[in-house]
Amino acid sequence: MSSKFQPSVYKGTTGQYFAEPAGDRSDYYWVTVHFAEDIDHRGIPDWEIMLFVKDMIRKGRFTIDDQAMHGLGKKCLSIPIKRDPDTPLPKSYTPDPTHPDLLLAENLAAYWKDQISFRKVTLDQRMIFVETRRKTKSPPFTPTTRMPHFQASVFQSSQLEHSHRFHFKDPHNSQPGWIWGTVALPKTMGIGTSDKEIIVHICETIHRGFVTWSGSSMHGLGKTCVSFAIKLETPQQDLKTLMIQLEYAALWWVDFICAESVSIDKHMLFRARQPPPDREDQLLDMPLYWDKPSAVNLWSSVTVLKE
Repeated sequence: MSSKFQPSVYKGTTGQYFAEPAGDRSDYYWVTVHFAEDIDHRGIPDWEIMLFVKDMIRKGRFTIDDQAMHGLGKKCLSIPIKRDPDTPLPKSYTPDPTHPDLLLAENLAAYWKDQISFRKVTLDQRMIFVETRRKTKSPPFTPTTRMPHFQASVFQSSQLEHSHRFHFKDPHNSQPGWIWGTVALPKTMGIGTSDKEIIVHICETIHRGFVTWSGSSMHGLGKTCVSFAIKLETPQQDLKTLMIQLEYAALWWVDFICAESVSIDKHMLFRARQPPPDREDQLLDMPLYWDKPSAVNLWSSVTVLKE
């Protein structure tokens, strides 16, 4: 019986390959970015390759394939995407900033770029640029090779436990089916700004419509902003619906901040250049804030905070 997985182009610090879906699986397809035939890859940093892949997907310079094309003598890198019968496949060489699968492909490229930057992963550049035959031995698919499900949000418990404030969960950037709405914070805000001022600014900025959308969260990467994850639906929501859901996602936190049971990790907002090192099992569970809150008028809490 053939394996469900095969070695990917990504290797951990021990040299073990991360797994990817096997090329003969019909429940996946692949977004492939091709490199110039005359490219001399020697000396190109791994992170730069992944940044190039992400940019090419965004610009529509990719092909849609039924199997991974790297490791077959072609200078390329393919990203696996699970097929969704309700979502039409994207078209080769066609940019589409709203297609959920292309947003996921960009997220995955960005995820691996970050892992490389954090020195947790390296690329097998031979498989991308040189090899003419795929490796035949698949690595064992263990929990260490799976993509994470969650990451730390900017919201954390106000209660100190073992000298640590634990973060609440966000869906991980590598997870499919999410779109992120981001609110920029003004330069006048910083470490000394109160949580109440920050959440009021966020809610009012969303209400005015000053939001950018992307396929991953932007906070904690040296950008002074807060991102909220919104679950994509089928068919996909229009912008008006997304804005309403984003407003609810931000308003959900207001009462908790007002009660001082939740605080905002301002180091993550204003100083951090990479996500916090919290393990998934250290992240706090909560009623998923992307569901509609039960309160009739959540804006009443914002009004109280402003007074």
